[in-house]
Amino acid sequence: MITWVGIIAAQFIAAGKILTALTGVDSRAILAFAAVIIVVYSFLGGQASILKTDFLQFAILAGAVLFTVLFLYTAKPVDVGTLSFELTNDAYTGRDLFYYLTIVMGSYFICPMMFSRLLTAKNPQTAYRSSLIAGFGVLVFSFLIVLIGMWAQTRGIDPGKSGVLGHIFLNELPKAGGLVLILGVLSAVISTTDTCLVMTASIIEHDLLNRKPMDDSGDMIRTRSLVLLLGSLGYLTALWGNWDIIGLLLEAFEFYTAGIVPALFVALIMIHKKRLAPKWSFAAVLTGGFFGLLPKIAPVVNGLGQLIPGFWAKSLPMTGMGISLLLAVIAVRRGRPVAPSPA
Repeated sequence: MITWVGIIAAQFIAAGKILTALTGVDSRAILAFAAVIIVVYSFLGGQASILKTDFLQFAILAGAVLFTVLFLYTAKPVDVGTLSFELTNDAYTGRDLFYYLTIVMGSYFICPMMFSRLLTAKNPQTAYRSSLIAGFGVLVFSFLIVLIGMWAQTRGIDPGKSGVLGHIFLNELPKAGGLVLILGVLSAVISTTDTCLVMTASIIEHDLLNRKPMDDSGDMIRTRSLVLLLGSLGYLTALWGNWDIIGLLLEAFEFYTAGIVPALFVALIMIHKKRLAPKWSFAAVLTGGFFGLLPKIAPVVNGLGQLIPGFWAKSLPMTGMGISLLLAVIAVRRGRPVAPSPA
C-alpha cells in the first residue's frame, strides 16, 4: 500500500506535465488539477468503469504512438545511420542494465495491478491469452517509444520540464496529431492511476480491514473514501517529489521489489502446501525493503552517504532481495501445513 502511493504520485506528476504542455502553465495548481481529475474519475467509476474504458484508452494511446513515430521519421526524417542502438555504453553500464531489469521487471513479476486484471478475467484461458498479448504489446510499444526518444536525441532536443513528448506535441507535430498524442499519453496515465487507486483501496478494505467483498452501499462508501484518502496522500507525495517521475518510481520499486516480491513469490509457490510463519515473512518484507531504500536513506543520515558509493547503491536493492528470499524460506520452514480442502 505504501509503495503504491509513490507510484500514484508519479502518475499525478506525469499528468501534471501533460497539462503543462497543453496549457503552458507550470505551477502546483496544475498538479492539483491533474490529481483532482484522476481521483474524481476513480471515485465515481470504480473498477467496472476502469475495465470498460481501458481498452478505449489503449486504442487512443496505440494510435497516437504509431502516428507520432511514422510522422517524425517521414515528415521530419533524421539520418538513420546516426541512430545507435546500444544496450550498454560508458554512461549506462551492464551493472545499470541489470539493476533496472531486476528492480523494474521485478515489480511486474509480482504485481497487484496485473493480479487484479487476471482475477477479473471470465476464465483461466482468457487470463492466459491476455497475458501473452499484453506482454508482446508492451515489448512492441516500448520499442516505438524508444524510437521517439532516439529521434529527439538525434535532433539535439532539450525538452525541459515539458518532457520529450510534450516538446514534440508543442513543436513538431501538426495540431491535430499533437492533440492525439497528448490525449493518448493522458489516457495511459489515467488508465494506470485509476487502477492503482481502486486496487490499493481494495487491498486496505479486504486484506487489512478484513471486510467481505462489497455487497452494500456502506462498503462502497468506505472504499470510495479510501480512494480519496490515497489520492490525497499521492498528491502530497507528488509535491514532495519535486516533479521527478523516474526518481519516485524507482524509490517505490526499490522497496517493493527488494522486500515484497521475493517473499510473495515464495508464498505463491507454497500456497497449497505451507502457510508462511507471519513474523518471519513480515521480517522478510521489512528487511529486504530497508536494504532497497538504504541508498536513498543514506544521504539523509549525516556521514552515512559517504559510506555507500555508487556501486553499492545499485547493489543494495539486490542484496535486499536475497535477504528477503532467505527469510521467506525460513518462514516456510517455520510455517504450518495447509489443511487439505474437502473433496
